[in-house]
Parts: sequence; C-alpha cells; structure tokens
Amino acid sequence: MDNCLVMLSIPVVPALASVLIAALKRASAIRDALYLVGALAPATASAYLLYAISVLGVSAPSLPQAALLQLAIDPLNLISLAFINCLGAVIALYSLEHVEAREVWLHHVLVLLTMSFASVAVLAHNYVVFALFWLFCTLSLFFAIRLSLTPEAEKAAYKALLILLAADVGMAFSIAYVALTYHTLEIAPLGQSSAPWWAIGLVVCLMAVSAIAKAGGVPLHTWIPDVAAEAPTSITALFPASFDKLLGIYKLAVVCYVIASISGGWCVAIAAIGAATMVVGVMMALVQKDIKRLLSFHAISQVGYMIMGVGTGNALGLIGGLFHMVNHSIYKMCLFLTSGVVQRATGTKDIDRLGGLAKKMPVTFACALVAAMAISGVPPLNGFASKWLIYQAALLAGAQNPVFTIFAVVAAATSALTLASFIKYIHGVFLGSTPSSFEEVRDAGPLAKLAMVVLALLCIALGLFPGLAVKYLFAQPAFGLIPEPMHIEATWTCCSIGVFFSSWAPVFATALALASILLGLAVYAWVASPRPIEPVSEGVKPFVCGEDLLPVFTGGHFYSPLKELLKPLYGIGERGGFDIAYMKVAKAFKPLLRSPKGAAAFLLALYLALLALSVCAALWGGVVG
Repeated sequence: MDNCLVMLSIPVVPALASVLIAALKRASAIRDALYLVGALAPATASAYLLYAISVLGVSAPSLPQAALLQLAIDPLNLISLAFINCLGAVIALYSLEHVEAREVWLHHVLVLLTMSFASVAVLAHNYVVFALFWLFCTLSLFFAIRLSLTPEAEKAAYKALLILLAADVGMAFSIAYVALTYHTLEIAPLGQSSAPWWAIGLVVCLMAVSAIAKAGGVPLHTWIPDVAAEAPTSITALFPASFDKLLGIYKLAVVCYVIASISGGWCVAIAAIGAATMVVGVMMALVQKDIKRLLSFHAISQVGYMIMGVGTGNALGLIGGLFHMVNHSIYKMCLFLTSGVVQRATGTKDIDRLGGLAKKMPVTFACALVAAMAISGVPPLNGFASKWLIYQAALLAGAQNPVFTIFAVVAAATSALTLASFIKYIHGVFLGSTPSSFEEVRDAGPLAKLAMVVLALLCIALGLFPGLAVKYLFAQPAFGLIPEPMHIEATWTCCSIGVFFSSWAPVFATALALASILLGLAVYAWVASPRPIEPVSEGVKPFVCGEDLLPVFTGGHFYSPLKELLKPLYGIGERGGFDIAYMKVAKAFKPLLRSPKGAAAFLLALYLALLALSVCAALWGGVVG
C-alpha cells in the first residue's frame, strides 16, 4: 500500500463524506452511515501510519515539495494526526446517540470538516497552508458553538472567534515578515536564514501567543468556560477538550524547537505562563457548581502542565508535555462525555441539584471516576505518568535555574487541588442520596457507553504501560528536536530516567496496591464484630427551635469557605477576570467596528490579506513556482 495515498486519504475522506451528508441532509440512515465511515476511515488510516512508522520503522510519507502544498508526516505531527482522528471517531460514536444540535446533519458536517482541517494543519510544512487550515478550524469552532441556537451560545461563539482571530493576526504578521524578508514559506529553522535574534524573538512571540490562545493558556483562556457552558457536549469534548490542545501544543512545540531553539529567559517565560495557567484554572474550578464550567476550568489548568513541559527546554519536559497533551485529550473528552450523559438524563448540570446517580448510571459513573482520578494524577493512571515526567523535567531544569524548582512545586500542588475539586464533582453528581425526580433516570445508550469505556480503558492502558508510549511515540520527536545525552529506559513494566536514576514501575505499584487493599479487607473481615442493634424510637421529632436537625450539604458546598476567604479574587474572576482587557479593547474599537460581527470580519480580512501578501512575497523571491 502506498503510504502517501494513505496519508492523503486522512483529510480527503471526511471532507468528501461531509459533502455527501450536506447533500442528503434528511436521509438519516444514509447520513449516519456516511458520518460513521467518514470518521472511522481516517482514524483507521492514521492508526495504521502510527504503528507502521513508530513501531515498524517504515519511512514517513510526504508529498513532493510543490509550491503551496507541502504535506508530510514527521515524528512530531504524527502524534497529533493520529489522536485527532482516533478521538474524532470516538466523538462520532457518541454523537450518533447524543446530538444536542437541532440540525443533526450540520453537526455531522462540522465534526468531519474539523477532522479534515485539523489533519491538514498538522501535516502542513508550509506557513500559508498551515495558517489557512488553522483558520478553518477556528471558523468550524465558531459555527459548531452556534449549533445550540441560543443568545448565550452566539455570544460565546463571537467571543471565542474574536480572541482567537486577534491572536492569529499576530501569527499572520510573523508569516508575512518571514516571507518578505527571506522569501520562503517553508516551516524551517529561522537560523538557516541567518535571521537576527530580534527577528527570531518577534516570530516566536507572535506565534507562541497564537498557540497559547488556541490551547487555552492564561491570559487568553477566557473563551473556554463560556464555550463549554453553551456548546453541545460533543462539540465541547471535540474542541477545547481535545482538538485545540492537540493543535495548540503541537504548534507551540514547533515554534519553540523547529522554528527557533529557545533557551534561558524564553524557557522561564513560557514555563511561567504554564504555572500561572495551572493555578488560575484549578482555583476557579474549585468553586464552580456548573459541571461543564468546572470541567472547562480544569481543561485550562491542565494545559499549564503541557506549556510548562515545553518550556523546561529539555527533552524530558517535551516528552512529558506531549504525553500530557495526549492524556488530557483522552480523559477530558471522557469527562465531558459523561457530563453530557448526566445532563441529558437529568436535564440539569447544576451539582447542587444532582446526586446519587452512581446506582442509576453505573457505566457512566465508572468511566467518570477513572477519568477524574486520571486528571488528578492518581497512580497508576495516565495522568500521573505524564505529570511525573514533567515534575522530573522541571527539577532537572531547576539544577540550572532554581525558579523551575518552584514551578515543580506549583505543579504538584495543582494536582492536589485538582483531586480536591474532583472529590466534590464525584460526590456531588454520583454519590449521596438520589433526588426523587431522578428515580427513572437510566444510563447512556450502547454507542455512548462504548465511546466512554474506550476512553476510560485508554486512561488505564497508558497509565499501566507508559514506557511503551514514551518509547514509541514521544521519545523520537523529543530527542530529534532537543538532542541530549539523556538515557530513558522504557519497557512494558517500567520507565526509568538515567539522569536522576529515577524510575516508575506502574505494573508493580498497581499489584502492590491491590495486594494491600485485599489484605486490609481480609483483616477487616477477620476482626470485625457484628454491630450492636441500636434502638429505634418512633414518634414526634425533637423540637430544635425550628432548625433542621440534620443539615444537608450538597457538592456545591464543598470549598465554600475558600470562596469566602478569597472573595475579592473570586469576584474578579466571576466578573470576567482577564475579560476586562478584552472588553476594554472591544469598547475602544466599537465606534469603528460597531458589532462583534464587524470586528470578526475586519480581523478575518486582515488575516487573509497578510497571507496573500506572504504568497506574493514568496513568489516575488522566486522560491515558489
């Protein structure tokens, strides 16, 4: 089989399927079949290429170095390509049963087109091709949010579009600068063009801002909670939970280690953004009562680990950052899907109105519990494995600059706070007493269950065998970009780092933990005595001056004292926090642009004009054509 054709089929098949679905619209059976084929085919092709290239050592395919179509697979983009399409297929399975959009055909079209656009964006080795399909992903996000057809969804869609477009215009300026100065559109090290340090710094800064905005890093994260609260669940799971991380962190790695080789102050600055993102996200998540907003702030917090991993400046940190990018996409997608099942079954996403759903929805509860422990960094799940690598990388960088040691402590503390937040989430939604209105609640359908179970099993598998993921997926791109004399031994049962003589053996640790639990249960069964029979009194309740004898606490009451203690800071956060700057900019330009629609049109026109200027500059230089 020609692997070049397999590579081309990954974006082409879902695009063709989306065209056919748009033409059929109302033919539901054929439409759903096309949707499933359009999602499963690129997932199968990308999984095959991942195995063939990473495990079997087959040479990576690429198109000829044509003028404006330089598509090729390399060890770095192969990771994002494979998980974009495999996780897109999971969303397709889920959304065949759970579609919250009124126009089902349009939902399917947008999901497939996003898979196609994102695939081309990560395959592109040409600035303009990359920027165009990066833009198409942003536009598909905008239209997907508006599937909810509510005023709040429209507002959230424009907010996301304006923030992302404003950041992307900076990227377009840097592309135009490279094309005008060096007459090239190829994504390659700027050092090869003998660019001065300030030019490299300008390009890195503008492109990194665009990548961080897409991934959801502070301070450009504020669009994510609004989108999560208003968009359909499948769209929330697809974009801010998965695709935007796979695209944003991939781009950040390319900017930092392909276009330029960052070091020193650049590493500190990027890692500091990661640390700030962790803290802001987790502190806001602690006090949320809306399930989707809670999960969205954790999506922000977790991207901080990825940014910090990239910012450590060493190969170990890049391995951890890429690994966490994949892990986050898996467990956060699982969490959003389980929340969608809960909301659909109960009609609410308010933690205070939920409870006791574990016995009504056992599969959803089990998957949510696994994903919650994974995001909290509980061993031996996948979240712990990638966080462990990032901790080690930060400590390694701390040997040269002590500030990275502080960042490592912040990362560990954030994990503890994440666990605290998810104790509230699991208790408030699935444990405790069941409200009488939810007595008839039932679990998800078979396809939705399959999607959630697959994601939960991936959390377990990547946690038990992280050595294989490091060896076959992440070590090669990391050491290819940052050559270091560091020894990482990765096997089925253990992952060890030579520089620290540090190792993690998840299979042995799991066996030891299970043996300890079984031993504890055996001792308890042996020594436990029957409980004495307690007398039960019947009659009138004791008079307690009108107060409730047994006050009831819901999940929403967790950490209320913390909110009171930090009331001024939480007040700023609830009023928009970093949105203050966004609103001031919007207000300043309002006389000129009049409306969000006008502002978006202006930014879009500016973006496309800069890309057109880049193409003309490259053609003028004789590089293209």
